[in-house]
Amino acid sequence: MHRTKKPRGGGAHTGVAVSVFILLAAMLVSVGLGAGFLLTRSRIPQSLESSTSAGSMKVAASQFDDARSVQLTVTLGTSSTIVSPVAGRVTASHCAANATIASGGTPISVDAIPVLALHTVTPPYRTLTSGTKGPDARSLNDALRALGYAAPDSDWFTWNSITAYNKLADSVGARRITKEGGWAIDPSFFIWLPSASATVAECRVSVGQQIAQGAELLVTSAAPVKATLPVSAAAASSGGASGAAGSGVTSGDLVSGDRVLSIGSTTVPVPTGTTELTDQSVLSAITGSTEYRLASLGSGSGQMGSGAGTGGSGGTGASSGGSSEGGTVQVSYTWRLAQPIEAVTVPPSSLYRASGGKACVTVSGKPTPVSIIASQLGKTMVAPDGVGSFSSVDVSPASDEPAGGDSTMTGIADQGIVQSADQGKRVELHDVGHTFDPSGEDMLFRHLTVTLLPKHVYALTGPSGSGKSTLLSIIAGWVTPTSGTVERIGCSRVNWVLQNPHGVARRSAVDHVALPFIARGERRADATAHAMELLDAFGLTSLAGKRFRDLSGGEAQRLMLARGVASGADLMLVDEPTAQLDLNTAATVNERLHALSMGGAIVVVATHDPRTRDACTDLIDLGDFQSDDRGTERGTERGEVS
Repeated sequence: MHRTKKPRGGGAHTGVAVSVFILLAAMLVSVGLGAGFLLTRSRIPQSLESSTSAGSMKVAASQFDDARSVQLTVTLGTSSTIVSPVAGRVTASHCAANATIASGGTPISVDAIPVLALHTVTPPYRTLTSGTKGPDARSLNDALRALGYAAPDSDWFTWNSITAYNKLADSVGARRITKEGGWAIDPSFFIWLPSASATVAECRVSVGQQIAQGAELLVTSAAPVKATLPVSAAAASSGGASGAAGSGVTSGDLVSGDRVLSIGSTTVPVPTGTTELTDQSVLSAITGSTEYRLASLGSGSGQMGSGAGTGGSGGTGASSGGSSEGGTVQVSYTWRLAQPIEAVTVPPSSLYRASGGKACVTVSGKPTPVSIIASQLGKTMVAPDGVGSFSSVDVSPASDEPAGGDSTMTGIADQGIVQSADQGKRVELHDVGHTFDPSGEDMLFRHLTVTLLPKHVYALTGPSGSGKSTLLSIIAGWVTPTSGTVERIGCSRVNWVLQNPHGVARRSAVDHVALPFIARGERRADATAHAMELLDAFGLTSLAGKRFRDLSGGEAQRLMLARGVASGADLMLVDEPTAQLDLNTAATVNERLHALSMGGAIVVVATHDPRTRDACTDLIDLGDFQSDDRGTERGTERGEVS
C-alpha cells in the first residue's frame, strides 16, 4: 500500500500551501468532470438527418374545410313589447321571466283558443287572400318554411300558403284559415314576434285577466342589432400566405377564404373580410339558437352577468352587461371554408426547410415544395406548390437541397446539433412497476416491458396520476422502480425538459443555449452563433436578448429544448412540450423532437396533447399497465412504413 510521506522540509507553511494547492486542484478536476458529464461532448455535426436512407410513408389527399369554432359578439339593441292580436279573457299563459317565446309556439290562450306566435320580417298589416303579392306575403311564407312547412318560396300568398299555415295551426290547436272566413288571414290570427325567438323580461298579463286587442302581453329582453366577428378571425379569413385554391395560413392557423357559419340548421355565408353580420334573417337565426338562449339566461337584470351552454351546433355563449339594452352576448358557432381545399396529410417528420408557411417534403428521393395549410392532431396538412399530388413521402428527407431553387428556407437539417446515432444505445425496461404505497398494494403501473431506441419518439400517455412523470424519473435513473429492472446502455448524457422549466432569471435566452458550447471550449462568438442557429430552429430568434424571467411558459420550455439539443443529450425526456403552445408552434416543436431522434437521441415525451401523441412514432399508454394482467412489450410503430 502506497502511503503519503511527511515532507522533510519547508515547515508548517509549506505543508499548508501544498494542502491548499491539492484541494484547489481537486476542486477544479471535480468541476471539470461534472461539466463534462452534463454539458460537453465532441463537436457535433450540423445536420439533424440520419446518414441512412429515408423510409417511405403512404399519405392520402382529402378535402379539408378547416372547421372550427368562432365566437360572435352579439350587440343588443332595444327591448320589444309584444301585444295581443285579439280581445278576450286569458285562459292559459306560458309567460314567465327568462322563458323563451319562439316562433310557432302559443304563449297564451284567449277564450280557450291557443294564440299562435310567428316571427315575420315584415309585420302583418293587411288581409291576405290567395293571389295576394307583397313583402308581407313573402315574410309569412318564409316563416312557415322556417318551421318546416311547405309554403312557396315566393312573395305570393297562394293556396299552398293556406295549406301550410293550417297544418301549423292544427298542430297547436290555433285558429285556422277557413272557407267561412273567405280563405283569408289578417293580423288578428297570430302574435307578431320581431325575432325567431325572444327571452321574456317581464309578463304584463295573467290568467283570468280580460284583455283588449293590442293589450301588452309581455316585454322581451333587448334584441340583437348586429353580430361581430373577432378581429383575429376577420383578419385571418382574408389574410395569410397564398396556398392551394387561394387559401393560406395565418398566424392563428386559420385558413383564409370565404366561409360558412352554421347556426342550428341555418347556414350563413361569410365572405372574406366580413367583420359584422347585420342581416335580419341571420340575427333571427342567432336569437332562435339554443346557444344564444342559454347565453342569455339569467342576464336580464342589466347587471354584469354571464351564461354558458352548448347546443346542437357545438356552440357556447357568455353575456356581458346582461340581455338589457346596450349589452352584448358572446356566442360560439362552427364555421368552415365554403369551398374545401384538397390537402395531403403528412407526418411532421417528413417536413424540412420549413419557413413562412412553406416547407419541403421528399417524394421518392426528390425534394418537393409545399405550402403548409394547417396542423391538427399532430398531423400537418400541405398542398403541393406547382407540382402534382403525391401518395407517399420520405419519413426523413433524403436530400438537403432546397426544392424549387429556394435557398431562403431555413431547414431543420441546418439547425440542429445532434450526435450521430450509436447503434448500441438503448434503454431497456423489463417488468417495471412502481408505487408510493408502503404496502405495495396501490401500484401506479406494473409489468411494463419496453426497449427505447434512437430514431424513435415515444409518446408517454395516460390519465392524470397514472405515473408519467414518475416513469420519466425511472427512465432517467433518478428513481428506482418498486419492481423490475432498467438498463441504460450508451446513455451517459440525460436531459430532462420540465413542463415549467427553471433558468437563470437575469441571463438572456442566448446565454442559456450558448453555455454548453462554451463549456466544451468554443469561443464566445462561435458559441453565440451556434446558439442563434438553435434559437432560430425553435422560433426564438426575436427573444435572443430577452431575460429568462421575462419569457412566457411556452417560450421558456422551447428555450430549454434548444439548450437540450445544444448539450447533445443521449436521452431526452420532455414533459408536456406543447401544453402551452399554439398549433403552429406545437407542430414546429414536434418536428424538432423528431429531428433530434433521427440524429441518434432517444426521445421520450410525456403528453396529454393528442397532436403531440400522434406526431410520435411510438406510444406507451400507462393506462394499459394499471391492471394485474401481465403486459406485453409496447411501442408499436405508427404509420405504414416501407
